[in-house]
Amino acid sequence: MCTKKLFNVQILPSPLFLAGQDRLEFVFMKKLDRLDHSVAAISQRMSVVERDFALTREKHMQDMLRRNQHLAQDAEKFMSALRSERADRQHRADGFARQLSDYEAKTRTLISSQMQMREQQYQSLREQLDEVKRKSDTGDDELQRDLEEKVADIKAMLAVEQKARTQADDDIMQALKHYTTCIQEALRTINQN
Repeated sequence: MCTKKLFNVQILPSPLFLAGQDRLEFVFMKKLDRLDHSVAAISQRMSVVERDFALTREKHMQDMLRRNQHLAQDAEKFMSALRSERADRQHRADGFARQLSDYEAKTRTLISSQMQMREQQYQSLREQLDEVKRKSDTGDDELQRDLEEKVADIKAMLAVEQKARTQADDDIMQALKHYTTCIQEALRTINQN
């Protein structure tokens, strides 16, 4: 019990102790106020950042939605243009196919008519050739007689021509003999004088 009483004794604070305590409280309160201001500034900053983040997020979401809408519109325009292009190509391909089949039909008709025309020309030429052969067979005898007559005429003309040349050669020889004899006589006369 005695020990309890000792500890129950209250110690009265001294004025130096109280001044130190006041000073510590002042410093502590100042630091606490600074800490409160820092926490308040951080809290205010956090609320500004959260608000800016929320605004930026909302802005980005709206921008993404707008871009998605534009992208969807562009995709729809592209798909529409693609469908239109496919339809146009199919239409052109059908037109080309029709033209090609028309050209093929015209070509077959043209080839068929040209083949018929050539067949007729061939038949006509064949008939003409047969006629010429027939005439040739019968005309060969006539031709041979005509040729023999012409050859005989040419031989007769050659004989007449040969006779005329021989006569002309003889005449030239006679004229040369006469000329040489005249020259010889003239030389003799000149030499004698």
